[in-house]
Amino acid sequence: MRLNWQRTRDFWAGLMFALIGGSAMWIARGYPFGSARSMGPGYFPVVLGGLLVILGAVIMSEPWGRT
Repeated sequence: MRLNWQRTRDFWAGLMFALIGGSAMWIARGYPFGSARSMGPGYFPVVLGGLLVILGAVIMSEPWGRT
């Protein structure tokens, strides 16, 4: 079985995004979250961390099927 190096780089980059996003969410877990109308100090890191985790999952899965 041959290893596709392009896919390997995409996997590791996606994993890095997911780990950074998960770390941001973990660090901000003790901050008050608030709501979209009245944001607390934990709102931005949790939302941004969640978006990074989703972006990392998309990059790792490589849905576009590049060759």
